[in-house]
Amino acid sequence: MKHSQRFALNEFLSEYPRELSFDNVIDLLREEDELVAVWSWFERLPTHELIENIDNTFLHFEAVVEGMQKGLGQLEEVEDVASDL
Repeated sequence: MKHSQRFALNEFLSEYPRELSFDNVIDLLREEDELVAVWSWFERLPTHELIENIDNTFLHFEAVVEGMQKGLGQLEEVEDVASDL
């Protein structure tokens, strides 16, 4: 499981089988399996909204990391140009 997926699950779920894949945990959540427990703050959300929020969190995490990596790459390019001066 990717770090971004684990982060998203941990934001909304207090318990889930850590050895399962992201998709398998989402399937358990969809089936309302007792192996998955939602943080009390989110218990009243309909399951489809909870899954949507988890997916959005996962995608946002990846976008932020990608943006940071691109930013660091641009910073390295600027440092290379400055060292050539």
